[in-house]
Amino acid sequence: MNEIDLLTMTGADVPPLPDASRHRIHALLLAKARATDSVPAVTFAPGTTRERRPVHTPGTSPSRHSPRRRLRAAVLAGTAAAIAAVTVPFAFSTPAFAVRKLPDGTVTVRINEFLEPKKLQASLRDAGIRAEVDYLPIGQTCRLPRGTRTAPIRLTAEQPADGGAAFRIPSGQVGPGQTLVLVATFAENNPSRSGSIAMSVIDGTASPCTATPDPAGAGTVTVAPIGPGHTPQGTPAGS
Repeated sequence: MNEIDLLTMTGADVPPLPDASRHRIHALLLAKARATDSVPAVTFAPGTTRERRPVHTPGTSPSRHSPRRRLRAAVLAGTAAAIAAVTVPFAFSTPAFAVRKLPDGTVTVRINEFLEPKKLQASLRDAGIRAEVDYLPIGQTCRLPRGTRTAPIRLTAEQPADGGAAFRIPSGQVGPGQTLVLVATFAENNPSRSGSIAMSVIDGTASPCTATPDPAGAGTVTVAPIGPGHTPQGTPAGS
């Protein structure tokens, strides 16, 4: 029985893990255990004994925890920490937006107000997606082209009842060396009301946005008002 099974038997509230995560946790614990080999050995002067005596402070009683029990507690603590390191996803939020990376690699984005586009851009980068994010008033867009587009992308988008927008970026949608270009329009008198969202993936980096009148052409994903609990399918960006 390994330490992960021991954690389960003790009743710890840990969700089931796939085999790949179990192997990774086991490897982390073995590496930590081997690190203790570098601790210098304790030497004793001639004529002394190696007897170990417990040390107690006044007013305290000797510990009744056996070495085996202390070892089990240490294993459980180390395993729980390793599980947390493997399963906790990336998450970042401000009043204007929230970004979360799920264990399967999907990145969810919730925009509350169309403010701080470069902070959203930085959060997407931290979640593993290189992006160029621009917000413009309704009626404007960025002049194209901004780079060499890849194949059209699909996304699931919604407009929550309280405003803003939300969408999901599946794992692998933006590959290494590619950039997600996101251009959103909003009402100038209400930064939480969206007009449209245009998304595309290009090879390399995107050129800076040059504002131009919006012809409402290709690449626009219009997010219509919907009720809570419903997620419509967006149109392919770039189609």
